[in-house]
Amino acid sequence: MLKQTKVKKKLTTEVALLIVLVIMLIVFSILSPYFFSLSNFMKVGLYTAQMGVMAGGMTLVLLSGGIDVSVGSVMALVGIIAGLIMQSGGNTFLAVAAGILAGGVCGLANGLIITKGHVNAFITTLGTMTIIRGLAQIFSGGKTILIQNTTYNAIGRKYILGILPLPVLIMIVVFMLFWFILKYTKFGRQVYSIGGNEKSAYLSGIKVVPTYLWIYIIMGFCAGISGIMLSAQSGAGIPSAAAEINMETISAVILGGTSLSGGKGKLIGTVMGVLILAILSNGLNLLSVPSFYQEEIRGVVLIMAVIFDMMKERKKD
Repeated sequence: MLKQTKVKKKLTTEVALLIVLVIMLIVFSILSPYFFSLSNFMKVGLYTAQMGVMAGGMTLVLLSGGIDVSVGSVMALVGIIAGLIMQSGGNTFLAVAAGILAGGVCGLANGLIITKGHVNAFITTLGTMTIIRGLAQIFSGGKTILIQNTTYNAIGRKYILGILPLPVLIMIVVFMLFWFILKYTKFGRQVYSIGGNEKSAYLSGIKVVPTYLWIYIIMGFCAGISGIMLSAQSGAGIPSAAAEINMETISAVILGGTSLSGGKGKLIGTVMGVLILAILSNGLNLLSVPSFYQEEIRGVVLIMAVIFDMMKERKKD
């Protein structure tokens, strides 16, 4: 009986997100004649891909009871590093590998400060957010680094069979990988256990510190992949890029049902949250809603998602 109740609650949450998504599709299709067009859905896909890859990693972070607000700065730094390598004559493989590795190093730094320095995750990543953004400014000299390489730029612009953007395919692969990790691996179970009760996880034999480190390293890799896609799509490494994606990514994961307190959440919810925010942003742009109003709306969505999460926790208590 208890299992049936839990399944019912889970399905209700997923259905609620699906209903919101369907309503948004209907409303925006009525308000804008350009919404239901192939070109527009391709644009939505490209935007979704960058945030989606990040949201996959952020799901792990929030499930463990942590948070990472430095990911946007990591994306900018990765784009700069890749751009400088391409300008110096390096090939695409080297630029991509160096960029993703740089993201992993940033994630490792966050994990070490949190675990070894015993610093709160929000404070840690808030500090590294500024440091990493500063590094992007220093390496680039405060200037945009142009990337004029068709092979590299194809990572962010190529369409498979003329329909499916390559970044969307990358996002799908990343989501499938995280789904497998969380559902079928020992590491996935450890992430849930640490987020549910870190002390109990430690007493049960889970190596908490290494697990935390890998969670933030993986988050860094995800930011690196998104940074590569962003710089490839725009054709440039921009030191001020991805300044708002931190909160958008966290909002998508929380909106999808992952608890801020850790230990509870599903990747399918994250997928739904990403789609809702991506379609919301696209619809508002099509309706020519000023950017400052869009910022207000995104802020309201984040607050509502957090309030909903808190209400669920109180109801459980």
